[in-house]
Amino acid sequence: MEENGEKILRMPTDYRGKDTTVAFHKYSQSAALKTFIPLLTTHLPHSNALYNRMQAHHNTPDRHCLYAGSFPPSASPPDIYTIVFADRSRHLEAQIWVFNSLICLRPLGDLSALSALSEFQTEMLMRHMRSLLYFLRDTEIPDAPGWPFSPVLRFGTLHSTLSECLERFAPIVRVSRWHQYLIPVTLPAQTGDKKTAELVQYVARNPENLISGPVPDDQLEVVIATSYIPRQPSTLRMLPNEGLLDQTGKLVGWAYLGIEGSLATLYVLPEYRGKGVANYIAGELLKKLGNGNFKHMGYQSPWVHAEIAEDNKASIGVALKLGGKLAWESRYVWVDSDKL
Repeated sequence: MEENGEKILRMPTDYRGKDTTVAFHKYSQSAALKTFIPLLTTHLPHSNALYNRMQAHHNTPDRHCLYAGSFPPSASPPDIYTIVFADRSRHLEAQIWVFNSLICLRPLGDLSALSALSEFQTEMLMRHMRSLLYFLRDTEIPDAPGWPFSPVLRFGTLHSTLSECLERFAPIVRVSRWHQYLIPVTLPAQTGDKKTAELVQYVARNPENLISGPVPDDQLEVVIATSYIPRQPSTLRMLPNEGLLDQTGKLVGWAYLGIEGSLATLYVLPEYRGKGVANYIAGELLKKLGNGNFKHMGYQSPWVHAEIAEDNKASIGVALKLGGKLAWESRYVWVDSDKL
């Protein structure tokens, strides 16, 4: 309900000690896009990962992706709701993206998680996440590639509020923690960076020495080998990317737009670091994104996000120079559903 224009979440009188399950409902792809995208749009940038992932051109019918929500297609969403997308056929890559409306209660830059929620909100979120795990475990998709799936549920770009909830009760196999920076794609690329500006001019004037362009397929092995987050060659081939090659055709640096709208897999060979290469590559990629080059692939958000280790000063510097700001902590979480 609302009081003076502000939404107030009322605590049910019988919520304590009662393990009330939350029903999750499957949606068709068309119904999901019609229902969920307007909701996720109103919650940008908190919903950025799921907003992009749900609209990705990778979601072809033969993959039998799962779209679901904690309210049925015929109903209006309640104050607290969960939306989930899953492509379980991606095996070792992230497979599941989740949004819950409660994560929007925290301002950007606030790295606290469950401690920011009230007792009632925490209890409700626990119910949602517990029910979601059972829903994902018990939903059979026999026509999907790779069925039967591994029992390990691999969550990607999970907001720390949701992750901490899972970590309280779920059988966790693995957790990796990242600081998430939000970068507006409308800002001019390479803002205020002298080295990068010089590199832009050098590449334009000396194409025989450094060549900017797509990452060659025959050099994907080095991209995969230097990425902390597992990537499959078939996935990388479908992602927007920008590479910088030397005069022999060898990659010296590269960056990708992740399937969920992240500035991902940004890497520069050690001998080329400190020369503005990372800023140049990322800037060129975001410039194309801002120009709408990838809109047909589902990239329509005015934001990209970069997930960076807290101690990675170089990557943090790149994000800041691109106009990025620290938003929250995100995590990649693996849960063994066989042990629920």
